[in-house]
Amino acid sequence: MGDRSVEYDLVARRRIAMNADPVPCHEIEPYPLFHECLDDYVERTIGCALPWRNGSNPKFAICQTSGQFLEYWTMVDHLIDWGESYLYQITGCYTKCRRHYLKVSKHNTIKAGNDGKNAVSFITFVYKEPELSIETENLAYDSLDLIGDIGGYLGLLLGVSILTVWDLCHNLGLVLVKKKNNTTWTI
Repeated sequence: MGDRSVEYDLVARRRIAMNADPVPCHEIEPYPLFHECLDDYVERTIGCALPWRNGSNPKFAICQTSGQFLEYWTMVDHLIDWGESYLYQITGCYTKCRRHYLKVSKHNTIKAGNDGKNAVSFITFVYKEPELSIETENLAYDSLDLIGDIGGYLGLLLGVSILTVWDLCHNLGLVLVKKKNNTTWTI
């Protein structure tokens, strides 16, 4: 194994999530604390109040046994592993719509020829100038796009408009109703 050097780039990003299902979020500033909501959920689940929250939930006695604290930390580990949509489904806690995070990407890897026992590995993190990338969620395809596409394909492929198809279906329905009632009627 030789000497190895790995370089990672850190980029600051802002993500603006869309407040819609399946994961609604809070757009209101100041944001009600997400962690307080999670702590309330954990307290309800384990059945005791966390001592460092100073009477946050008077319905429960304060956690005192090591088993209760072990259950708390196990639950926190599970919460960390869950994704946002599952976390919302289980706890009912909203995340912020506007979030900042760091994105890490591998930039460069160099392997030198030293194959001895004294081989050294270097890991370098590079944070660029204050460069902020903003990601905004939007609906990719909503109902207006669907109606527009149906109308466009009807016009393109059949040479008719949606109103022509509607009139045709409406008149055909009237003819069938009149035929069922055995009355004579013409369009």
